[in-house]
Amino acid sequence: MFVLRLRSGTPELAGPCGAEPWYIEVGADEDPVEVVSRLTRGLMGEPLLVHSTSWRRARGSVILSFVVVNRDDQAPELAGVPIGRAELARSTATKGPTSIAYQ
Repeated sequence: MFVLRLRSGTPELAGPCGAEPWYIEVGADEDPVEVVSRLTRGLMGEPLLVHSTSWRRARGSVILSFVVVNRDDQAPELAGVPIGRAELARSTATKGPTSIAYQ
């Protein structure tokens, strides 16, 4: 999951792993949205938004990507990295993007 916040008008990635994604494992009988929400509340307080953004298959599992949005004053002790601008990854009707740029 990626944790976002707005700090002094600038969007930042700022979660338990800094700007890196926070990887969690969800059991087959668990609701992924509930697990992400519960872990977020326990570590950083009530999020403004929890949203599943995409999924893919890898290593025999389904990988879900989530975005969690926190208030700007929430969990200030977590290091944040400003988010820069990059072109969007574009897919076709039947194939994923050929490349995904990131900073």
